[in-house]
Amino acid sequence: MTRQQTVRRLIFSVIVTVSVLSVCPANRAQQSQTAASSPGELTVDRIFRAPSLSGHLNSGLTWMPDGKRLSYVETVGTGKDARRELWVVDAATGQRSVLVPADKWDAALTNPAAANTQATGLGRHAPPLYQWAPSGEAILFQGANSLAWYDLKSQSSRVLVSGTQDLADPKISPDGKFVSFIRSHNLWAVSTADGKEHALTLGGTEDIRKGELDWVYPEELDITTAYWWSPDSSSVAYLEMDQRKVSQFSLLNFESYTGEAELQRYPVPSGTNPIVHVYVVSAEGGTPRLMDTGGETDIYLARVNWVPDSKRLAIQRLNREQNNLDLLLADASSGKTTTILYRERSLLDQCERRPALLEGFEAFSVVQRAHRLPASLLVRSRRQTALSIDQRRLGIDTSGFRGRSKGNYLLYGNGEISHRAAALPRIP
Repeated sequence: MTRQQTVRRLIFSVIVTVSVLSVCPANRAQQSQTAASSPGELTVDRIFRAPSLSGHLNSGLTWMPDGKRLSYVETVGTGKDARRELWVVDAATGQRSVLVPADKWDAALTNPAAANTQATGLGRHAPPLYQWAPSGEAILFQGANSLAWYDLKSQSSRVLVSGTQDLADPKISPDGKFVSFIRSHNLWAVSTADGKEHALTLGGTEDIRKGELDWVYPEELDITTAYWWSPDSSSVAYLEMDQRKVSQFSLLNFESYTGEAELQRYPVPSGTNPIVHVYVVSAEGGTPRLMDTGGETDIYLARVNWVPDSKRLAIQRLNREQNNLDLLLADASSGKTTTILYRERSLLDQCERRPALLEGFEAFSVVQRAHRLPASLLVRSRRQTALSIDQRRLGIDTSGFRGRSKGNYLLYGNGEISHRAAALPRIP
């Protein structure tokens, strides 16, 4: 090939390349117009073009006290410039409007709450960004170490609590007069009228938490708080969690630039769990009252609820194996408790002892009868009908037992047994 032919080929290649590049933008523009004109068609261009197909989720969605509107948090801006606004939407009409603009939210809280980096334990549940006062006339904003009270009529905020120590689990009392919170492993309350604080508990530490959850309760029992206001706002019930004997593990703090480690109490299987008690303290403070949950401490106090009269507590006591559940009714003033319901689930060892009895059946329950009588095995068939079994083999005749009470026991349709105490207190 001569030098002249080589030059001609190079020139031709340049001409072709320029022609192709000049045509491509026009093709791209035409494709974009086509994609834009067909909103229902998903193309590669639409996947990567704004706005993003992933959209965004609004946080903090909750009903307002009037029951007619919902409020939610809207994020404006992105990255470091992102700011929060509080919006409301009418449930009947769908009309939306800004209730608290970003500048007023920012003015109320200068140090917003940081995101939890742990996805287990209490880290499974993100704390709320705001709460409505029961009257619907004010909003509580929560920061990392401050609480702000925002008055809707005046559109102004005032700081209730501020400092350098972290705050957790704030709650507004049912009458709206107090805001309670956890600080330094103790339970505190602050007046919404004048901002005066007072301690509800004393002596709380990292190992003995008062009104504050450990790792295992939110992880295994899905419980999100360790204290509860009474309906009349006169008292607060709380859990005291002694985890001094619970094993410790080191966890790396991935947000630390120097790779710092944090100690975490974590009960290994068959290891020691925290010892938990229920106390009741006046909303004004004072000496807490211990509720009697029995002498056994290797248990879970799975749920605590106030009875509507604000004089009694309903406490669920669960054994370590998690197959026996007692419902206790506690007098909030004296601490005395009464077992009003007992429930026991199936035990596998009973199945191994009586394998022949379970042939053709899908479920069974073991009931420890009152007055130390022998245990009884009640079996249901796949048709969910209770069977009559020889009394000499089981010590009880189950004929006609399903769905009705017999003595101090109830047999439910799913094969579970509940023991009822002889005298059941009335719960309004």
